[in-house]
Amino acid sequence: MKTGEKAAIAVVGLLVIGMVAFGITYEPEFKQTPEFASDTPDTHASGATAQASRAIPQDITAGNLPDPESNGAKSLVLYCVQCHDLAPPTMHNAGEWQAVLARMQRYMAERRGGMLIRLIRPPEKAWQELSEYLTSHALLSLPAPTALRVENQSGKAFLDFCSQCHSAPDPTRYPADTWQNTVARMVRHMRHANKRVPDAPTSAMITDYLAQYSPITPPVAPAARAP
Repeated sequence: MKTGEKAAIAVVGLLVIGMVAFGITYEPEFKQTPEFASDTPDTHASGATAQASRAIPQDITAGNLPDPESNGAKSLVLYCVQCHDLAPPTMHNAGEWQAVLARMQRYMAERRGGMLIRLIRPPEKAWQELSEYLTSHALLSLPAPTALRVENQSGKAFLDFCSQCHSAPDPTRYPADTWQNTVARMVRHMRHANKRVPDAPTSAMITDYLAQYSPITPPVAPAARAP
C-alpha cells in the first residue's frame, strides 16, 4: 500500500474516532435541549416536554412501584426511562394516562434517539400492558361535583397547590394516616418542578383538610393508593 493511501486511511480513521467521541461527550447534553426534548411538532419550539419531565418525582425506583413483578411494571421500567425518570402510576388519573400514552406512542414513532442511542420501541402487547397497569394503579381523582367543602380556605389551598401537576386527588379514597408523608413528598416534587410551593402553615392546613375527609382505615374497594 502506498504511503499516500495509508495516510488517507489514517485520516479517515481519526475522523470516525473523533465523531464517535463527540457523540459520546455531547449527546447527553443535546438530549436535554428543548428542541430534542419536545415530543410532538406543536411543542417542538417550546420544550413543553422538557418542562413536564421536571414534574416527574425523582425518588421513584422499580422496587417501590405497585405490583413491581407485573408485566406492566417491567415494561414501565424498560421502556419509559429512556427519555425521562421513572414516573409513578399515581402521577395521573386513568383518563390522563390514556392521553399520555398516546402522546408517547407518537413520540417514539417519530424519534429514534440520538447518534449513538436508539429508542427501544415497545411492541403492541407492551403498550397494552402499560395501559392496563397505569390505569389500574392510577391516581383516584376528586370527582366533580364533590361533596367536599372546597370553597373554604383549606379547600381552596388544596385545589390550588395539589392540581398543578395532576388532577386533585380524592381524599375519601385514601387513608388519613398517609397524608402527612404524602404532602411532604409533594412539596419536594413541587420545588423540583419549579411549581408554586406552599409554606409550612399552608402545608399543615392542606394535610388537616385531607385527613378530615379521609377514612381512618383504607377503603376496601378499590384498593387505596397514596398519590
